[in-house]
Amino acid sequence: MYEVGGDPQVFRTACIDMIEGMSPKNLKADLFIRTYVLHNNIEAMFRQGIVCVILDECFYYDNFDLGLTLLRQAADEDHLETIYFLRMIYISRGPH
Repeated sequence: MYEVGGDPQVFRTACIDMIEGMSPKNLKADLFIRTYVLHNNIEAMFRQGIVCVILDECFYYDNFDLGLTLLRQAADEDHLETIYFLRMIYISRGPH
């Protein structure tokens, strides 16, 4: 089981939709998401991108560009929620 869990393909393709407790305040969940982002998991990039953009917009954490980068990567993989979210950003702010 350990070997399968360390396989980069598992990280890239694992579904994280049903995992609860995802928030930047939950350090274990944040580390979990970042690990999946490093392995190019599209859903993780979407979630982390949203967190970065929202935190920057609301609290000025200087993460907006990182958030857009992650969202663009997920959109390039045809992640529909990401495409929608990016369009909303572009409508409200224009391309960044």
